[in-house]
Amino acid sequence: SATGTKDATTFLRGDNTFDTPAGGVNTPAFQAKKLTTQSFSTNITAVVLFDSEDFDTASAYDTVTGKFTPQTAGKYLIHGQIAFTYSGGNDYIVITKNGTAIKWGQNYPTGTTQYKKQDTSVILELNGTTDYVQIEGLTSYVGTNTLGTSLLGTGDACTFYGYKIIE
Repeated sequence: SATGTKDATTFLRGDNTFDTPAGGVNTPAFQAKKLTTQSFSTNITAVVLFDSEDFDTASAYDTVTGKFTPQTAGKYLIHGQIAFTYSGGNDYIVITKNGTAIKWGQNYPTGTTQYKKQDTSVILELNGTTDYVQIEGLTSYVGTNTLGTSLLGTGDACTFYGYKIIE
């Protein structure tokens, strides 16, 4: 028979004792997506508004402002993906921290094609009080272009997620 306390937070070790796992939890965490289109003008950077959440463990993502503002200090993995519907221009995705660009991804033109996807990721230190993260988009396509909402019919064309990493 094993020694220690058996419950939902412990595991059985090889020496027949119960113990608590090392590490922690990856929260706060969120995942948002676009269910509505958003227009972009030529060479004008704009915040992407991901208007639907799959989950948000701490109510840290705002669908109105597009800001992820975790109230827990630490390092966070942040990822964004956007897909312009039709574009023959250079398309960019930018991760910003407190309004300043810190990481970007680009898709070079290969003719006018549908759903040109860009994505990028970064690990950031966030202070847990005032720091926030947003995704911005930019296209050099001449004319108005929009972000797509779905490649597979599930709102998957444009996504934004982040979570606190265990240190």
